[in-house]
Amino acid sequence: MSPSPFSAPGLRVWGLWARSWLRPTVALYLPAQQPEQVFDAWCRAHPGVAVRLLLAGGLTHQVIVPAAVVPSAWARLGGRSAAAQGVRAAQDWAQHYGSEAHAWPLATWSGSGLDGCCALHGAQLAALQHSAKSYGVRLCAAVPLWAALLPWADAKQPQWCAGATVKLTPGKSASAAPLATLAVVEGTLLTWVPCNSSGAREVLQRRLAAPTSEALEQKIQTLRLPQQRVFVVGFGLDANAASVTQPGQTAPGWQTLSALDTSALPEPLINALASPAGRAARRWPQADLLNGSGSLGLLGRCLVLVALLCLASSAALWQHRQADFAHALRQRDAAAASLQSARQSQRSTPLPAASNVSGPARAARPVPAGDAQADVRTQARKVMAGLRYTWAGVLLPIEATASDQVRWLALDYSTDGGRVRLLGQANNTDAALDAVQTLATESNWSQVALAKVQAATARDTAGGVRFEITALYNSPPPGPHPSPPPSQAATPAAK
Repeated sequence: MSPSPFSAPGLRVWGLWARSWLRPTVALYLPAQQPEQVFDAWCRAHPGVAVRLLLAGGLTHQVIVPAAVVPSAWARLGGRSAAAQGVRAAQDWAQHYGSEAHAWPLATWSGSGLDGCCALHGAQLAALQHSAKSYGVRLCAAVPLWAALLPWADAKQPQWCAGATVKLTPGKSASAAPLATLAVVEGTLLTWVPCNSSGAREVLQRRLAAPTSEALEQKIQTLRLPQQRVFVVGFGLDANAASVTQPGQTAPGWQTLSALDTSALPEPLINALASPAGRAARRWPQADLLNGSGSLGLLGRCLVLVALLCLASSAALWQHRQADFAHALRQRDAAAASLQSARQSQRSTPLPAASNVSGPARAARPVPAGDAQADVRTQARKVMAGLRYTWAGVLLPIEATASDQVRWLALDYSTDGGRVRLLGQANNTDAALDAVQTLATESNWSQVALAKVQAATARDTAGGVRFEITALYNSPPPGPHPSPPPSQAATPAAK
């Protein structure tokens, strides 16, 4: 059980994992015998290290078959082709190894009319990841040994898979002919990878009768085509056998790229495979079990990004609409409060006293109550007219004129006289003039003029210019009111 990330051991593991990004990546060959225990012991001895696992041939199954239907670029970007490859390969393996093949981690690739798939069956990927997480080890990749050796062979022998000629049987095309073969030896296990200038064409695994050079040569002679070059790399052959081929020597039909008589991979070869090779001239299989066929393709990642952007835009628009709605509610409440205050003033305001402008002062007499009530009613009508006013004709053209170049700061409008005063800020004077011309073309707007333009102050971070527009808005007359329906009950005619 891994420690909690908030406990002291958990914090130590997180620190080791963070430190692994500052260290160079190392390679580790994972054998076929007890791979989980070997990796757990290695992680315990190397905490906080970035590692690339090289999987033994006995841990993986792989298959390369002709592509049934060449997938479109849209399907390939979406990752659906990789998922279909994994399903087909799992179904084929399930016929030979049982239903457990459907749970194997897979890595797929495509190229040159071929579909490839690699499955990890001899180790539990979840157990390997758990061991790495427990000791702060950063697991960078998990690739089969033969897939890691293909780009390494390009660096070792740049022309190893070019310039060879192969005799073909009738019915085969020259473009599909394997020019050379990389033979990976792991003791008695031989992984046979025929290749041509387009990439790997097939992956076969065969057993040697004995870990000797003679058994290897016999197996190579049975697998190779005439005039096909074979390059051998690996380890595990019997060093006591007299015919073991040393590095650089050439045996009949094949050539070694590294020592074959060691009990493990040579240290220089391990160091060379610590990091993946750069962009190769050919498209070698990218069989990384940590990036299986279930991951999102490029199109899937783009769709997720677009969905997140749309969600963020919708949230911002919703907040803006909420602010506008709250502002409208505040204006309505203020107008209602003004109306209520006017009604209270009608009931409680004392009558003003009148004075005689000529002659001696005399006792003040009250002003008639009818005049005060008339003033209150006039104010109330003005408030009600403001509440019932058709603001759309005034506000909609102003809102439509706003843009990235023009921003409105204040609006002063009189409903009785139709006078409009707008205070705004623009990026430049031309944008302000465009706003004047746009408002002048609106219906019921007249005498639209640019009253004032001044440069923005230093405290104004937006910059640009501030300007003022004056205009007159002629409110359209209200439409005719519908006539009331005729009375349901008819008056009987007088007799």
